[in-house]
Amino acid sequence: MLPGANNAPVWSALKDVAARLYGAKEYLDKLVRFVTVEKLNKAEFTGFSRSDGMISTFCDFGLTVTQDDFSVSSEKHLVQWEITKRGIALGMMMGVVGDRGPLAACAITLGSN
Repeated sequence: MLPGANNAPVWSALKDVAARLYGAKEYLDKLVRFVTVEKLNKAEFTGFSRSDGMISTFCDFGLTVTQDDFSVSSEKHLVQWEITKRGIALGMMMGVVGDRGPLAACAITLGSN
């Protein structure tokens, strides 16, 4: 965030956007295309951190993950997205972004819309 910048208008516009869990098509095929949350729980994940807050976010959507399930973390969302597209781990992205790329496929929608 830029010093002195007010990002409230941006946040209010994005807060209702559904997050989706994505993986490289090859990664999802290797795991027999997830159809249940139970199968998703066997995957490796990427996120901003391995913190309780990040884990809680995944658990809110029925996933049972621990710190050990986050094989790679990065504070840069674009790095996480690249990790996801290359098939290293599953990662979250806004549907309006993730659905446009040819390299990743949606594994599950987290939230509404």
